[in-house]
Amino acid sequence: MRRMFSWRGDIKPSGEAAIKRWFAGYTRYILGFAHMAASEGAELFCAGTELEKLAHRNTDWKKVILEIKKIYKGPLFYDANHDGVEKAGFWNLLDYIGISAYYPAAARLDPSEYEIRSMLGAALNKLEKTVASLERKHGRIFKVLFGEAGYTDFRGTTKEPWNFMLTNGISEAEQALAYKVSLELYSKKEWLKGVFFWRWNVEPEDTYFEYDHYSPYRKTAEEEIIRAWRNR
Repeated sequence: MRRMFSWRGDIKPSGEAAIKRWFAGYTRYILGFAHMAASEGAELFCAGTELEKLAHRNTDWKKVILEIKKIYKGPLFYDANHDGVEKAGFWNLLDYIGISAYYPAAARLDPSEYEIRSMLGAALNKLEKTVASLERKHGRIFKVLFGEAGYTDFRGTTKEPWNFMLTNGISEAEQALAYKVSLELYSKKEWLKGVFFWRWNVEPEDTYFEYDHYSPYRKTAEEEIIRAWRNR
C-alpha cells in the first residue's frame, strides 16, 4: 500500500464524510487497546498521539474519549505535538495534558550548554504560561506528561530533536548534553508529572536505524540519566 503521509500529524481525510469514517475506524482501533489496558491493569492510557490536523475536532474526540472511559477506568491523556497544545479543546475530559516535547533547544549546530539551557528553558516557560491559560479557561488544575521527549546521537539534534535523519555526523556529546540539561530543567517544573523518553528499546540491542540513534543505551547520554537519578 502506498503511504499517504509521512507523519501521523499529516493525517487529514478529505471531506467531512471521510473524516467521520476515519474517526469511526479510529474508535474501533483504539478501543481494542482500551480493552487490553483494562484487562492487564495498565496504569495509564493514551487516547491519541500527534494527530495535529484532526486535534481541533473537539466533538469527535470527546466521543472517542467517552467510549474509552466506558472500558478503561484509569487515568487518560492525549499526546499533542509540542506546538499543538492549544489546538485541542478536549483537555477537560482527560487526567493529563500530554505533549511530545521535541522543543528546539538550539538555533545552530554545536551549541553551548548555555544556549541549550536558555532556549529549552524559554520553551518550558512558554508552555507553563499556556497551561496556566488553559487552567483559567477550564477552571481546574492540569497535570502535564511528556508522552515523548528525546534526542538522537546525531550532531544537530538539539536544533531538530524530532529529526532522526540528520546527516551532520555522530555526536554522543551533544545527545548527552541535551539529556543533562533537559533532566535538570524538567525536575524544576512541579506541573510536569512525568516523561517518557524516546527511546529505550524493549530489546536494547535493537539496531533499527531510528531506534538505535535515539536510544541512549550504552552511550554518554546513559551516564547523564544515571547521574540524574542518583542525585534525586
